[in-house]
Amino acid sequence: MNCCTCSVVVLKSEVIINKMCASASFKLKWRSYLASNMTKSDDILRRNPAFCQPWNYHDEYREACHETIRKNRVRIVIHLGCGRDKENIFHRNGLPIDGSLTIVGVDRDLESLKDYPGKLKVLADLEHLPFHSEIFGLGASEEVFEHIAHPYIVAHEISRVLVPGGVLQFCTPSKYSYVSILAMITPLRLHRLIQVAMNPGEYRQTDVFPKYYRLNSRHDIDLCFTRAGLKCLRLFYWDGGPWMLRFHPVLVRLGVVYHRILRRFRSLSFLSNAIVGAYKKSP
Repeated sequence: MNCCTCSVVVLKSEVIINKMCASASFKLKWRSYLASNMTKSDDILRRNPAFCQPWNYHDEYREACHETIRKNRVRIVIHLGCGRDKENIFHRNGLPIDGSLTIVGVDRDLESLKDYPGKLKVLADLEHLPFHSEIFGLGASEEVFEHIAHPYIVAHEISRVLVPGGVLQFCTPSKYSYVSILAMITPLRLHRLIQVAMNPGEYRQTDVFPKYYRLNSRHDIDLCFTRAGLKCLRLFYWDGGPWMLRFHPVLVRLGVVYHRILRRFRSLSFLSNAIVGAYKKSP
């Protein structure tokens, strides 16, 4: 299949999905279909104790950020690619978790930045952070690395704005997980349309950004940040189970088997859902 044929397929798919998304009856049927399948999927997961808890690596990451703040007595944080802080890393009910903490949200998407609950918001690309050197005691980033086109530039910028002894905490999808592989082979326009169709009324096409996965393996992450002058504190794969497959019970059953194999053989950990890590700038 050549490029022209692929383009035609994507354009036709775009027309079809747009028509479906505009249909109120489709939205109602789709929600009913998803609700039914997810109920069945949840029953399957509840019968498997190893997977009965949600995919919660954000809890691990959130606690690591707060522990760094307490241990290092951090007073100013840069939230890299902050988006809307939908995971409530530094805010709860629209308010900072720690009132004495200064949190600076940085994102290149204006619409996302408008919804960020923090007061200090900066519209900027991570490749050109508009700050003086050695300001922030903590850099935090969740689900951002996959969108970085030039990881070495970003890594050096992050290192530059961290104070000596400052820490970068992050979590990001693993490039070898099935979710990431599907995202990589899906054209962006079609990916956006599918996300909107799967989340009627909850997802906007502008919420889906280009993905490169150039900083989404242990090797790439360690090489990049080590060259930027940061030292690894921890770096590990996180397997959260088949929760991303809950839209169909058959896929969940297959996912349970797949993730059991991953957890049994450590050599396959690179196929897990995510990577969680921390790097420190030399004092």
